[in-house]
Order: sequence, then C-alpha cells, then structure tokens
Amino acid sequence: MSQMVTIGVIGAGVFGGFHAQKLSQIKGVHLGGILDAERNRAENLAQKYGCQAFGEADWDGFVSQLDALIIASPAQFHYEWGYRALEAGLHVYCEKPLAYKASEAHELALMANQRERILSVGHQERAVFEAMGLFSVPETPIRLEAIRNGTPSPRNLDVSVVMDLMIHDLDLALALMDKGDEGYEVEAIKCRQRNQSDEMASERVLGADEVSVTLKFPHSQAHFQSSRIATERARRMTITYPSGSVFIDFLERRFENSTGFALNSDFSETEYGKDPLGASVSRFVLAIRGQAQPLCSGTDGAAAVKSAELIDSLSGF
Repeated sequence: MSQMVTIGVIGAGVFGGFHAQKLSQIKGVHLGGILDAERNRAENLAQKYGCQAFGEADWDGFVSQLDALIIASPAQFHYEWGYRALEAGLHVYCEKPLAYKASEAHELALMANQRERILSVGHQERAVFEAMGLFSVPETPIRLEAIRNGTPSPRNLDVSVVMDLMIHDLDLALALMDKGDEGYEVEAIKCRQRNQSDEMASERVLGADEVSVTLKFPHSQAHFQSSRIATERARRMTITYPSGSVFIDFLERRFENSTGFALNSDFSETEYGKDPLGASVSRFVLAIRGQAQPLCSGTDGAAAVKSAELIDSLSGF
C-alpha cells in the first residue's frame, strides 16, 4: 500500500465529527467521505472538511474508493457496518462497543483475522495508560477499583450503562490482568434503572442505568461502578499492585503513584495523554501501514463486549 491512506467515516454525529477532524490532521491520510443515514447531516459535515457526502444507498460508491473505514454510528449498527466493511476488504476502526452482542463482536474479530485486515476498537483510555507507562509495569494488579459516572443525557440510550461507560474500565482491567476474555467470574452485582417519571426513561431501549459489579480473578479482584444518572461526573481508578498503588482521576488528569515503578506523572503533557482519540486513530493508520499494532485490537474489543454482556445478562434488565 502507498503511504497515502484513504479513510471514510460512517456517522455524521458528534463522534463522526471528531473522527473527521482527526483524520484531516494526519499526514498521509485522505478523508474519503462521510456516510450517514440522514444524508443532509453527512453533507453538512462533508462540506466542513471538503469531502464527499454519501447516503446509505451510496454504499458501493462510497467503499469503492476507500482503504479503511471508521464506524462512528450508533452502537446498534456497529456489527452491520463492520461486517459490510470487512467483506468489502477494508480495514476498520470501530467506536466502542465493537458490537451489540459478544457473538457478533467475536465474528468481526475472526473475520478481520481471516481476511488479514486491521480491526481496531475505540477504547481511547488505552492511550492514557500507555502514556503513563502502565502497560509496562512488571506486576499484575491484585485489586482494581473503578468509578465512571455520568449525568443524565439522551445520548447512547440504545445500550446499557455497562456497554456505554463501564466497558472502558472493563477493557483496561482485562488488559492489565492479562486474562483476555477468560479467567474470571462475577462475584456480586447491584443495579438500578432511572426513575420511570424521568422524561428520558421512555427513550431508553434496554439495560440498567447504574451498575456496581465485582469480578473475581484467580489471584485478584476488580470492582466497577458506573452510572449515567449520577448528580456529577466522575472517572477514577485505583490499581493496587504488590509493590504499591496507582490512583488516576481521568477528568482532572491527576495521578498518584506509590509503586516505585518509573511511571509518567506528566502523562497529560504527552502526545497520547493530550489527545487519546487522535492517538488511537493515528495508531490505526500506522497499523494499516504495517508500522505498529492498534491500541485495541478486534480480539481485545470482543473480550470487553463479552464481559459487558455477561454483566448485563446478570443485571436482570
């Protein structure tokens, strides 16, 4: 493949706009167009970045001139677009979750491997961990605690809070524990839905709005709490190792380290720490060129979906 990579974007909403902006800033990348079910939205975004707009009926013409595709559509359509893109021979970057169901996520990961295509999943917090140096710590955590809360919003109600928010921390924990999608069990779970008098309750498709869960690994535990009906936002994590602990506040970009390992307390000033989304997309481009591995592979993304689906299935919603 030549150095120039042509990448299209599906979804002209908020995240589609973010991705179009990042692609326009990467050297050697040509933004090949924006596709959206509402063509007028695609046209508005495409005009901003000087590229062509497409509707769903234009799929064949859209993909015919692409090397790769970024999927920034609502989560319920991730599998369909991912399957069609891989079938067309494209490399794929898919926003999280990789798919609505674990079986679908696994199918996409397997399909990408069989076709020798790059499949990257948008778990951008991995860029922050890489900037900190956490993936190089020579110990496995013995305990992990994560809180990820958001205030009520009409966005992303087509998935549960586990698939929407907690999945970020599930992915990070699985990466640190190095257990993939096996080797743990759900020990405890509590959950609730928003008050049915809430005006947004009728718009929710499925899933709990607040979940607390403990995963038990062979030699460690991980506790997760996520809410999208909280009174204030919170995104914190404490990772305990045999040598000490690391505390991270993702919102305040605060970092405390008592492990003795040479981690980067100035991570927020690094390229990856300043712009996790840009770093994730840039790594996708490098992976297409054979110069790096994606921050989060399709296999990793499928493992996170499997864990989230298990928690959802036990939540009773």
